[in-house]
Amino acid sequence: MRTASVYLHRSCNLRCGFCLYRDPRVKNGRLDRERSAAEIRGGAHGGATRLVLSGGEPTLDPNLEAHARLARELGFEQVVVETNALLLVYPGRADRLRAAGVTRLRVAINDLRSRSDALTGVRGAFSYTLEGTRKAMEVGIPVEISTALTRVNAGSLPAIIEFVGRELHGIEGCLIRVVSEPPRWSAPYARVAPSVAEATRLGAELGLDVRLDGRAGIPLCFFPQRTHYPELFSSLPSKSDKHERIEECDLCAADAVCAGVPRAYLEAHGPIGALHVPAKEGRLVRGLGRDRKEAVERELVCDNMLIHNRGASYVIERVLRVNFHCNQDCGFCFVDRTLPPVSSERVESEIDRAAKDGVYYLSISGGEPTLDPRLFDYVRRASGLGFAVRLQTNAIRCARPGYARELASAGVARAYVSLHGATPEVSDAITAAPGTFEKTLAGIDELLTAGVAVTLNCVITGSNYRDLPNVCRLISDRWGGRPVLTISWAHASTDVVPLDEEVVPKVSLVRPYLARAIRICEEAGTVWQGLEGECGLPLCLLDSEWLELGRFPPVPPPNPPPGFIKAEQCNACGMSDRCIGLRDSYVELHGTDELRPMPRRGVE
Repeated sequence: MRTASVYLHRSCNLRCGFCLYRDPRVKNGRLDRERSAAEIRGGAHGGATRLVLSGGEPTLDPNLEAHARLARELGFEQVVVETNALLLVYPGRADRLRAAGVTRLRVAINDLRSRSDALTGVRGAFSYTLEGTRKAMEVGIPVEISTALTRVNAGSLPAIIEFVGRELHGIEGCLIRVVSEPPRWSAPYARVAPSVAEATRLGAELGLDVRLDGRAGIPLCFFPQRTHYPELFSSLPSKSDKHERIEECDLCAADAVCAGVPRAYLEAHGPIGALHVPAKEGRLVRGLGRDRKEAVERELVCDNMLIHNRGASYVIERVLRVNFHCNQDCGFCFVDRTLPPVSSERVESEIDRAAKDGVYYLSISGGEPTLDPRLFDYVRRASGLGFAVRLQTNAIRCARPGYARELASAGVARAYVSLHGATPEVSDAITAAPGTFEKTLAGIDELLTAGVAVTLNCVITGSNYRDLPNVCRLISDRWGGRPVLTISWAHASTDVVPLDEEVVPKVSLVRPYLARAIRICEEAGTVWQGLEGECGLPLCLLDSEWLELGRFPPVPPPNPPPGFIKAEQCNACGMSDRCIGLRDSYVELHGTDELRPMPRRGVE
C-alpha cells in the first residue's frame, strides 16, 4: 500500500527535545488549508491509498476534519493521524475525527508516567495521552502506538509494550522509530536492538503487532538472532543520501534491499557492532523489497481441495490469513512473516465473501492467528454466517486460562494444531522458539477440555522424520488417541523456504519411520489421515496398505495443478486421474526416479 504523508504544521503542545518536526519558534504556524489540500490531492493522484496526517501536532489544526473528509472523497482507503492525543480528551473531538473518516490513530507514547512527562517537557501529559487514547478507542477508532527510542528511553520499550498490552486493551500494535538525529539524542544500536527484540517477544505474547518504522529503523546487521523476528523488517528504509554503505555491506545478503546505515548515526557512533547477514539467512531477506500489497493479495486467501464424505467428492476449504507474524519460526513455513498486517475491515469482507462463494470449510490461519486481538470477533462473524470454523494454530496462547473456552464459545469447531516433534529438543529445533513445546501441549489439553475437536498436523522435514513414531506414542499416551493426526510433507512452495534436504527429505529415507508411526497409530486407535493432496505425496510413493485407495475421487481439473508435475511414469499409472503428481520443487531437489506406475486398485 503506497503511503502519502502531509505535515500540516510545525507547532506542537509538547516539547520533545528529539523532535525534528516541531519548531519552537513557530506560533500556530501551519500550512494554509488550500496548500494542505493540494498536497493531499497530489498524494491521491500519485496512486497513494494511505494518507498520514502529521505535524507538529495535527489536532491543533482546525481544518483536520476537513482534510480527512477530503482524503476519503479522493479515494484514500486509510487516513492515519499521528498525534499525542492530548486534545482528544475534549468532549466530541474523537467522535468528529471518526465521522470525518479517520481510520486509525498513531499515538505517541515514548515512556511511562513521570519519565514520559520528562521527555515531553509537559507535566501531566502522559495522563492526558492515556485519556485521549481511551476516548478514541471508545468511539471505534483503531489505535496503534508510536515510540521514538532515544538514548534516554532505549531500555523502556519492553515496559511500554507490556503496559500497553495489559492496560490499554484494544491497541493493535506499536511502530518503533529509532532516533539517529539530532546525534545527542541517539543511542548505540547495541543498546537499542536487544530492547526492540524483547519488546517484539512481549508483543507476540500480548497479541500486539510490533514493528520498526521503515523511515527510522535499525539496519539488519546490528540485530542479533534476526531470523527470530523477521516481521520487524517488513518496511526497510529506501536508499537515500541520508544513508551510507559500510564495509559489512559488501558481504551482506541483504545488500540489495537495505539502505545502509544512517549517516547521522555513523557520525555519532560509527559502525561498531555491525555483522553482515550471511547467505544462509537468505530466507529472511528474500521477501524484503517486494511489492507488499501484491504479496499480501497473493497470500491472504487460498483455496484447497479436500476429500469429503469418505471419497464421495472434493469440497473447497478456504484458508484466510488474518495476519502474517508468528511466535515461532519454523524453517519450512512458506508464509512471508515480513508482510504487513491486514486491516480488520478486509478480513471481515473476506469472511463475508467466503459465505457468498459457497465455500464449504473456512479455516482461519496466519502467521499465528491467535496473536490477532480481533480473532474472537472474526470467529463470531464466520460462525454467524453458518461456518463451523476451523482454526490453524500452534496452540501456545490456548494454554492461557479461559482462552480455549472463549474460542469454543465464539464458534471454533476444530483446531488444526502444529506438533512437529515429541520432545522439546526436536520441536525447538524446528520452531526455533525454545520453551513453546510445553505450551503447545498445554494448549491442546485446554482445547480438548473446551470441547474443540483437535487435529494435530506433523510436517515431515529432514530434522524430525526419525521422531514420527514418538509423536504417535505421545498422542496415544497423553490424549488417548483423541486428536486426529495428519501428516504433511515439507515443500519449498515459495521462495522463503530453502530448497535443501534439511527441509525436504527424500521419501526413501522417511518410509521406514513413517511405516512404524502409522502402525503405532493403528494399534492405539488414533485416527490418522493425510499424505494426499497438496501437502502430501504421489500415491505411488506410499504403501497401498496405508491408504484406502477407494476414498480418492477423481481430481478435478487442472490435473496436475500449478506447482506440480506429472512425470513420464505417470502416463502408465492406473491411479493418475486420482493423484496430482509431484511438487516441482521436490523434483528439482530429488528427481523422479522414485515414482512407480500403479495398477488401478480399489476404485470403480
